[in-house]
Amino acid sequence: MILPIPDGIKKIFFLPALILIFTATSFAEVKVLKGYVDGLIGYSLYETQDVISLPSESRDYQFSSSFGFGFNGVLLFTDGEGLYGLYIKKDHVDVSSDGTAVLSAEDGYEIIASEKWGLHYLGAGLRKYFFTEEYELKKILPFIGMDFGLFFASNNEAGITVRDINGYTVANGTLMGTGGFFGATADAGFDFWFYDSLGMSLRGGYRICSGRLRAIIETGGDLKPAGINDLVDRQVTYSGFFVQAGVLFNFQTYE
Repeated sequence: MILPIPDGIKKIFFLPALILIFTATSFAEVKVLKGYVDGLIGYSLYETQDVISLPSESRDYQFSSSFGFGFNGVLLFTDGEGLYGLYIKKDHVDVSSDGTAVLSAEDGYEIIASEKWGLHYLGAGLRKYFFTEEYELKKILPFIGMDFGLFFASNNEAGITVRDINGYTVANGTLMGTGGFFGATADAGFDFWFYDSLGMSLRGGYRICSGRLRAIIETGGDLKPAGINDLVDRQVTYSGFFVQAGVLFNFQTYE
């Protein structure tokens, strides 16, 4: 399966490529300082729809929220003037939505859905740290960063019931989501090191998460009486703000 890459994301991917080229050509000036990992728990506010599993004639956008856990692996380095971090991110987006929508005004069909969708995220990015001579590489390190990667479906399930204008059940079934798409996150915050090996982090940012997934009807349900096929391509939008806090563990210090 070939994943669709939005034109905007294609253009943005040039940035980390240029950064890597710059780093490689300036390798003699780069000094690696430390490598560390963090474990983060966070709160997300994202944009979704009342019923997002199936196309319908009437859908209302809403904002939802959830908690999630993620972590980063960071390699801290300096070029003699600035302080930077290359990092790999693993995150998860949990989505829960209940609602109704009009499937067909002509036939009087209404969808009633109870959905629980999850997306894994794997990405890589660059972080810029800011510090004064007073702090050096200790205590508070404010930063801004951006990463790019892949969102892909995990534990996705939607219970669907279709009723007619009289309230009778026409069809019901369960959809499972598969597939993935590219996205990005940008954040800003600070790391606070209690010791060289232990610290904490607080950050906030915005998640760009919009693409197409494929929904497959599980056995045990039948939505065909309502004109719904076994395979449904669907657009999802979980873009929104998030805040995270966590613990930092330094696993390697370089001289």
